[in-house]
Amino acid sequence: MGVLEKLGLLKMDFLGLSNLTVLALALGNINRNRADKPLTVQDIPLEDEPTYAMLGRGETVGVFQLESGGMRRNIMALRPQNVRELAAMVALYRPGPLKHIARFVDNKHGRQKPEYLHPVMEPILEETYGIIVYQDQVLKLVQAMAGFSLGKADILRRAMGKKDEAIMTGMRAEFIAGCQEREISEKVAAAVWELLLPFAGYAFNKAHAVCYAMLAHQTAYLKAHYPVEYMAALLAAYRDKEDRVTVFIDECRRRKIGVLPPDIHSSFVDFTIETKGKQQAIRFGLAAIKGVGEGLVNAIIKEREEGEFTHLYDFCLRLRPHGLNRGSLEALARAGTLDSLHDSRHTILDNLDGALVWADQKIRQRQEAQDSLFGGDEQMELDRPPHLPPGRKATREEILSMEKDVMGIYISDHPLRGYERLIGAKSQFTVARIREMEGEVKVTIAGAMSRIRTNMTKKGKMARGVLQDFTGAIEFVVFPGALERLQDSLVADRAVVLKGFARTDDRNQDSEMQLIVNDIEVLPEPESLGEDEGGLTMFVKLNRATRAQLRAIHDVVREHPGDYEVLIQVAGANSAPVAIMERVAATEKVIEGLRQAAPVEVEIYNDLGLAELPAGTTEPEPDLVEVG
Repeated sequence: MGVLEKLGLLKMDFLGLSNLTVLALALGNINRNRADKPLTVQDIPLEDEPTYAMLGRGETVGVFQLESGGMRRNIMALRPQNVRELAAMVALYRPGPLKHIARFVDNKHGRQKPEYLHPVMEPILEETYGIIVYQDQVLKLVQAMAGFSLGKADILRRAMGKKDEAIMTGMRAEFIAGCQEREISEKVAAAVWELLLPFAGYAFNKAHAVCYAMLAHQTAYLKAHYPVEYMAALLAAYRDKEDRVTVFIDECRRRKIGVLPPDIHSSFVDFTIETKGKQQAIRFGLAAIKGVGEGLVNAIIKEREEGEFTHLYDFCLRLRPHGLNRGSLEALARAGTLDSLHDSRHTILDNLDGALVWADQKIRQRQEAQDSLFGGDEQMELDRPPHLPPGRKATREEILSMEKDVMGIYISDHPLRGYERLIGAKSQFTVARIREMEGEVKVTIAGAMSRIRTNMTKKGKMARGVLQDFTGAIEFVVFPGALERLQDSLVADRAVVLKGFARTDDRNQDSEMQLIVNDIEVLPEPESLGEDEGGLTMFVKLNRATRAQLRAIHDVVREHPGDYEVLIQVAGANSAPVAIMERVAATEKVIEGLRQAAPVEVEIYNDLGLAELPAGTTEPEPDLVEVG
């Protein structure tokens, strides 16, 4: 590319974003139910209080650029009020400028005053509260302070970005000399130079950041005002990415949006919206089932327009000519799409082969034109589907296992449902947070295991599997030395706490994190938890905290009495949660008070598990001390 630039050729990067597809799908969902003027992207207002209130609460799942754990914490701390602030945060959340986010937030909220090394910097940095955010600002600063031309300023920016020491050494001297000519001291000029270095290589240009911020705002607006239509669009766009679909389904549950399993009488190819009375729900599409192609799905949709399927044998007879085979029929049955034909999924699965044989015989009869008024009893029997006897209904565990097998995710329920509060107490991390980490980190995390498999190595037998919580899934590994101790605990769909460390899997092209497991704690069944494990609980988590911050948290609790027990967990203390004697009200005002008191993450639990109330975090302040 460097040679092409020297030749004067133009290089253009075209970025394809799946979120543009999400926008289009969401607008399609919305406009199918709108009798008035269709909604377009241009109709989305830039100033919308509900949208920014939602972002301030950290409800950013599915929002472009804002849904990672780190970004979520920063957005909650910032509480943006316009696209300009969103653009600045998008630009700051990069390797170079990242460490300046805390000061940007404090300057915005007036906790600190912007500091300028020289007055000439103020008009350039005023918009971003005294923080260098964009490449454009780097160019303007070297122009204003050292008299560089725009072309020379861009050469400097590129040299900094590529860490070209030869060019940078010469231009540093030229920059300082230019500053001195404008009566800016060498000391200030050198300080500004050091300030520019981390930004020039990593910072966005402003146009790029604003485009991203506009898309972030548009997706957030649709989620805030049309949550069902937007979540259906997300599920459709990411239907082939199991970890994303898992997160979106859990977000639907948090927002009290029903997610209905696939059904041969109600589902279409993709996720669709069903309305019953005033309630809307999202119906799974049939194409989400492994082994069921869109051709067969379209045939099912077309056939049911001629009349409902009345029986398993009727379904096989009508779909066999369209490519229905043993594999696709079993996948449909295990996914629960045929549950409306019989009340026992086991009975359906036990009779798949017989139904296909019966359909083949019936089709052959028709083709050979052997039907006649003189057919005997055997012929008449083929005209009537055999009776399917009642059978044992599938258990919750069996249904979840079937769903996981054919769709890669849990739909009707989740094996961790009922464990929410216990997981909150046992886990120091979530999957989503671990996936954002780098290097090697000691972790304790709870979730459900799946896809467990073993293989032989030179050092003995080892195991691999996937741990899934409500935020996503991550691979784990149990090496031979630990496997001998932990073999009996490795059971699919079992709720466990894994202890060990997380590190980057170098064999993975995307350098994703994986868990190395040293110990496994099997969680008890939800119904076996003691009485003291139930009820109303507010779980307050901190990575680190000062004693003053802990006192401030206690003050918030004391000032807002209510029905919720308060448990505080400080990860750095490596200890069990500590209960505060006072009980608190679970309100937005309390959450906001806790958020201002310390860098906390709050989860609310009631008798039904994790409740839909705002939970907030902020980035830790630089001077925090660990509480031991």
